[in-house]
Amino acid sequence: MEVPVKRPYDAGVGDKVNMRVTVTDIERDTKGDPFISEFTMVGSNEAENVPPPPPGIRPPGNKPGGNGKHSTPVYASPDIREVRRAQWDDPQFKLDEYSAVKIVNADEGNGVIFFVNMDNHFLIHELHKAKDEAGLVKHWFKYGVVLSAIGILKELQRLQ
Repeated sequence: MEVPVKRPYDAGVGDKVNMRVTVTDIERDTKGDPFISEFTMVGSNEAENVPPPPPGIRPPGNKPGGNGKHSTPVYASPDIREVRRAQWDDPQFKLDEYSAVKIVNADEGNGVIFFVNMDNHFLIHELHKAKDEAGLVKHWFKYGVVLSAIGILKELQRLQ
């Protein structure tokens, strides 16, 4: 989700404005603990609207724009595939009730594939406790495991 933040109408270029953003949801309301972010916004000249680049493959990395700003590379969504108990004995997976994810190099070296065990013992236990939110718990498990795995892979790359 993106929320545009504009400086106050009476703030000029170079003026510093302290900002405080409070975000809450149902879970945070029950705990009485909203997420609070504080930052200082510094006024600058309005940026020019730059048309998006044409579609196609671009080399990775930060590219400076015409106004001195840098664009951040955008990554593709990870290739996540669900694995069920019936597939555990498949030589491709070799999973058990305590396995969470198996990471396999994709064909032709184009990234990796995350095979997530959706019949994991701990996931099943949580599903029994949260019957009304089973879909949400599965979603949290699947993407949480994959994001953790991506973090571990990046750390291993950094250490090499």
